[in-house]
Amino acid sequence: MLATNLAVGLASGADTNFTVQTSGSTANLNAVAYTGTCFIAVGDGGIILTSPDGVTWTSRASGTTQNLLGISVATSGTLSGSLMIVGANGTVITGTASSLVGGTTVTATPVLSSFSSTHAAPGTSVTVTGTNLFSNTNLGTLVFYNSAGTAVSNYSNLFSSGGNTIFTVPTLTAGTYSVADYSASVLSNKISFTIDAPVTPVSTATLNSLSPTSGPAGTAVSISGTGISGSRVAIYNSSGAEAGSFIPYMYGSTGTIYIPSLSPGPYTISATGNNGTPSNALSFTVTAPPSAPPSLSSVSPTHALAGATVTVYGSNFLNSASNNLYIYSSSGAFAGSANNLAPSGGTLSFTVPTMNPGSYTLAVTTAGGTLSGKIPFTIDAPANPAPVITQGPGYSGRTTITATGITPTGNVVTINGTAVPNVQAYGTGQVIFDMPTLAPGTYPVTLSNSNGTSNQVTVTVPVPPPAVVIDSVSPSSGPLGTTVTLSGSGFDATSNRVTLDVGSGSIGSLTVASPDGKTLTFTIPTRYTASGELDITVENNTNGTQGFATFTITAATSYVGTSNDAAGWEAVRQLCDITHWSLCTVY
Repeated sequence: MLATNLAVGLASGADTNFTVQTSGSTANLNAVAYTGTCFIAVGDGGIILTSPDGVTWTSRASGTTQNLLGISVATSGTLSGSLMIVGANGTVITGTASSLVGGTTVTATPVLSSFSSTHAAPGTSVTVTGTNLFSNTNLGTLVFYNSAGTAVSNYSNLFSSGGNTIFTVPTLTAGTYSVADYSASVLSNKISFTIDAPVTPVSTATLNSLSPTSGPAGTAVSISGTGISGSRVAIYNSSGAEAGSFIPYMYGSTGTIYIPSLSPGPYTISATGNNGTPSNALSFTVTAPPSAPPSLSSVSPTHALAGATVTVYGSNFLNSASNNLYIYSSSGAFAGSANNLAPSGGTLSFTVPTMNPGSYTLAVTTAGGTLSGKIPFTIDAPANPAPVITQGPGYSGRTTITATGITPTGNVVTINGTAVPNVQAYGTGQVIFDMPTLAPGTYPVTLSNSNGTSNQVTVTVPVPPPAVVIDSVSPSSGPLGTTVTLSGSGFDATSNRVTLDVGSGSIGSLTVASPDGKTLTFTIPTRYTASGELDITVENNTNGTQGFATFTITAATSYVGTSNDAAGWEAVRQLCDITHWSLCTVY
């Protein structure tokens, strides 16, 4: 438009005495307007220049880098003195002419385009796209409007991270809001955003059961569940206040806690998962402790095998399954227990655990961990103990198993579920048998007889070593003393036995290394007279595998000459190995 007006003026014969002024900018200037007090020029890269006289120009901050293409100044009406600048990509800038003259920054109108997600829960980070979302000196702020169009009190400041513009969803009632950017007193357009209801985290721990579900302080409670290994387990009173906590020792999915000193009444127990969220709660009733500590008077029988049921007699046992029987060794050390025993009258029955035969003492504890007096008890040794394997078999050939509990006959060796035939007792401590042919792998092995079945051991059948393979002989023929190279695979790096045989017998046996495992080089000995086919056998001295090849021994080279024929003897010297005279025939 400026260029067009200038051309018309010149063509009509207007005054051509123009003066070129310096604006101080190299950007393309696309439009200019006069406000009555100053000129305003706009151009590429968001440039705005003002001048009171068209000679002296001052650059003003626009808040945008978009190309500015046009400007309009209102000279009358309620917006008199206001200006509007438009540019590329929908850029709109508003301001006042008087503020420009005073040096006030002109601000680009922010424009919201989209969010990376149209909905999210409070506390979630969401990426914003748009233009002019920040002013030169202030962060942009997102304002949330409810369905009535009222701005709510919660705002969310924009921030930059990794090249993205991000805001954090504020804590507001779940629902749909209109959102606008407010930057340096300029409000953008509004776009819709939905705030989701907060998600309640689910505990990673679950309690399945408590056993027992009641008992006095000191009761050992077995807990079972999932995700509770390493979890903090807490007990809560009826008002929901924590009354005690534990980190139970876990064995698989079960563990044990001990009820702390609490007043009788109803309580709940829950575990906190590794995400910090409590599990479900199970009920437990703390009962009053007995009036007196437990007392033991006798045990029947006084000795028994492991697995037998034994009854102890006494008094002051708890009425619930909260009585624990402890077993101590002859030295007084704790050796085992039978927990959560329910009384029957004045008795407690328990199953003798699997322990070493010998003399022990028994005691009972109830509330508060108070022990009764101790009474003696003996765990018997089995009359004929089951076999115990102390050394397993080899993986091939005729092999043995070393074990205790072997009977003279009737011993059965089972490998991978299959009984091995022809098992013979070898004295009282071994059985001998032929190992079946098995594919490479590891297999379970047991020994059984009339006394029972042994512990399980394993036998490992290794992958067979690579066999010696000879692919070529180079050269394939030559006289005694020839250096021969065998090419193939399976050679030992340090020790291979090379045996050389002709029809009349062996002419040598050598030990040869093969650093690369693929070639063997050796010299055919010359201390024998031989010719014809030579059989070569190579044995890997580490794994015992063999390979075979042949070589043809040819007749030695001869020269006939006189003793004073210097040229002839020189030929003999060159043709014959002077250290192996059997290669040469001198006449």
